[in-house]
Amino acid sequence: MFGGNRDLCPDYASLDNDDVDHNGIGDVCECGDQTGNGIVNVADIVAINAAIFGRIPVSPLCDTNDDGKCDVRDIVGASDKIFGMPAYCSRYPPPSRP
Repeated sequence: MFGGNRDLCPDYASLDNDDVDHNGIGDVCECGDQTGNGIVNVADIVAINAAIFGRIPVSPLCDTNDDGKCDVRDIVGASDKIFGMPAYCSRYPPPSRP
């Protein structure tokens, strides 16, 4: 925990606890946020497409299905996240199951 606040990226060490979209997930672990602005939106779908085809670098947040890749499935995952489904990546892994 930093600054008395709950750590918004508990599985990724970072001093940055910003949460631009106020969804309880820190910006530095917002899976699907290929643009790096803290919000997953249509611009991220375009950016993921550009990363897949090598026009821009792949960010650590491109992955939306926690398979360690940036591919077309992550476009679907980003779209799902825009409409309220969760997205997982190495910085924000899925919750463990009992």
